[in-house]
Amino acid sequence: MTAHEPAWPRGLCVGCGQVWPCEPAVAELVDEHGTGLPLAAALWAMFDQAAQAVPTAPALALYEQCIRRPLRYVARLTAGAGR
Repeated sequence: MTAHEPAWPRGLCVGCGQVWPCEPAVAELVDEHGTGLPLAAALWAMFDQAAQAVPTAPALALYEQCIRRPLRYVARLTAGAGR
């Protein structure tokens, strides 16, 4: 990763201040891992890192931030590529 890394416990990107993973961070993950199982494993690892960094955070909120929201962005990226 580049400057788009998480700052826990707030869960913001140190590079741009957006909720992490920001769109540039997700795009970097897609470039590195593709859109299949390797990406899913990377997102799960991010979820695990967040849960360890902020053990009092609600699991569903971390799931939304680290897995569901990035996958929605990837779906938008790939839907646009298929046109």
